Amino acid sequence: MTTITLMLAMLFTLACSVNSTHPMTRSTSKTRGNSPRLRSAFTFPQAFSNLKGTGHLDTKALHDRYGSVVRISPNALSFNTAQAWKDIYGLKKDRTELAKDPNYYIKGPTVQILTADQEEHARIRKHLAPAFSDTALMEQESLLNQHFELLIAKLKQQVDGSSQGRVDLMAQYNFVTFDIISDLALGKPFGALESGRYHPWMRNFFEAIKFLGFIRFASIYPLAGLLFQVTQRLMPSLSAKRRAHLDFTEKKVQERLKNGTNRKDFLQYITERKYDTEKQLNEEEILGNLRVILTAGSETTATHLCGATWFLLTHPTALSRAQAEVRNTFKMPEDMNLRSLSKPGALPFLNAVIQETLRLYPSIPSTLPRVTGPQGSIIDGRYIPANISVGVHPWSTYRSSSNFTAADDFLPERWLPAEAPIACSRDKKDSLKPFSLGPRNCLGKSLAYAEIRSILARVLWNFELQLESESEEWFFQKEFVLWDKASLWVKLRHRRPTLADDVT
Repeated sequence: MTTITLMLAMLFTLACSVNSTHPMTRSTSKTRGNSPRLRSAFTFPQAFSNLKGTGHLDTKALHDRYGSVVRISPNALSFNTAQAWKDIYGLKKDRTELAKDPNYYIKGPTVQILTADQEEHARIRKHLAPAFSDTALMEQESLLNQHFELLIAKLKQQVDGSSQGRVDLMAQYNFVTFDIISDLALGKPFGALESGRYHPWMRNFFEAIKFLGFIRFASIYPLAGLLFQVTQRLMPSLSAKRRAHLDFTEKKVQERLKNGTNRKDFLQYITERKYDTEKQLNEEEILGNLRVILTAGSETTATHLCGATWFLLTHPTALSRAQAEVRNTFKMPEDMNLRSLSKPGALPFLNAVIQETLRLYPSIPSTLPRVTGPQGSIIDGRYIPANISVGVHPWSTYRSSSNFTAADDFLPERWLPAEAPIACSRDKKDSLKPFSLGPRNCLGKSLAYAEIRSILARVLWNFELQLESESEEWFFQKEFVLWDKASLWVKLRHRRPTLADDVT
């Protein structure tokens, strides 16, 4: 026992000695941020936290204890302020940006928007952006409405069927958002809503979420990555699933490019850009970026829908108010369209619910890191040395008492100026950046808001909802970059007629 203790003491002393030579350690304490010595010396605590799926909770605990900037590992700082958002993710005065952390964003053989450098990102975004413009959104409305209406029809069938309205809304939200994005990106929906089952592509995606924590761990500890590769060789089914997953997307993209369409889907916009022909996206680049869009434009939207539904069902007063607002605004469901739902002042409380959900349940709760430049960077008033991994941690930022009053409470009213509690006037609302900011902000922001608003409004208009007992603790989940969500069981009933309905 004495030998083991001595060895551990020597190891810790060695780590502290090595840590003392690190640029952040040689700087002032204001620069390097606060953190436990173990975090400053070893990468393992953060890596293990990510592997367990508790990174969001552990990082917030560090911020609660040590303040707005925390050294979460020897070469990484986490921030939780509005200014840090601008300094890390925004453009500099010289129009440059902090590069994405190459240890987090692993580049593949094909250039795609998530991992591209600044120049390549600008080129790719130039060709993808028209597909996500407000003009494109309006042209896609009829396609979107087909999926919205099918969702409601399928939910009504479950109310009238043998399940008697007992529905897993998590699955239904996944079905509709993945069907929408596959219809827009591949020319055909997955058919999940129609069949009531996960398409194999979707099933593989959700099974892979749990591996994201291990992949992050393996990026730090190569031996773990080697073990994963060996496991894949010993279990051919894993490799086969991955190959089938990739092959499906490639086949559908090739079919869509070959057959063409008159619909204004994503590929119609991407391929019709004729200028700068030498900078056009080639087929491999189109395929690689559509793979990103398929996941980024579906799972995250379903997550927001699940979160908003759960918060409403656990706050009955808010649920009643949201339902009344939707039903009083729209006498018939046919009156709902993208313009009427997004009209300024049309649904102030529902929009406040959506904002509060984005704050309390961000679809990506963990840090998306960048790296400081060769001369270092000023972040939130602090000089940070060169080549340091930096990022804003959304979960910690949105739930910090320094940014929001009653930060852990569901208070949609904080987003309504006329109703916000006086204490909420001190809220730093510019610290909420659910779609990031700067030149790499989320391309699909308008589409996401349109889907969330359209689906929530239709569900609230058509049904009475009650949370089933097994989903009362649904919110408490693990995260592996994305949330590992459980089924969201809800009891649906047809909308109760009101006196206003009788008069109409």
